[in-house]
Amino acid sequence: MRPGACQASVYPAQEYPGDVSRASWLPNQYVANLWRNYTRKEPRATIEKPTRPYKWGGGFAQDPSSFEAGPATLEAVLASPPAEPPTFYDGDVKLGVATVSPDGKRATLANVELKPGLRVLVLMAGSMPLSRPAGLVVIPRKP
Repeated sequence: MRPGACQASVYPAQEYPGDVSRASWLPNQYVANLWRNYTRKEPRATIEKPTRPYKWGGGFAQDPSSFEAGPATLEAVLASPPAEPPTFYDGDVKLGVATVSPDGKRATLANVELKPGLRVLVLMAGSMPLSRPAGLVVIPRKP
């Protein structure tokens, strides 16, 4: 997949329809989905909650947000309403389809159960990446 490609497809090697020797291979679908969103030149959405927006210069790994494990509300600001329903993912793990505000400027997904660990959130509309990745460190609940 080339940087800036907006609809690069992700395939397991055995299912790739083209010449496998000319394709880029990443370790797994989780990483492939993150890479596809990371290379998005002009994202149509920015994930804002419960993370900080990604900044090209600093990257999400330098200053990830932290959040206590448990239910969370995910929110993204949309440049325009997507053609397909926006869906939040943790890498390649579907978290749920977001509700778009009446003005088409926000996508919200409530009551997402976030497990402890590093979570990297992306917003997609079908196979179209909408956002760059947003990192979030989920810490275990205190007893």
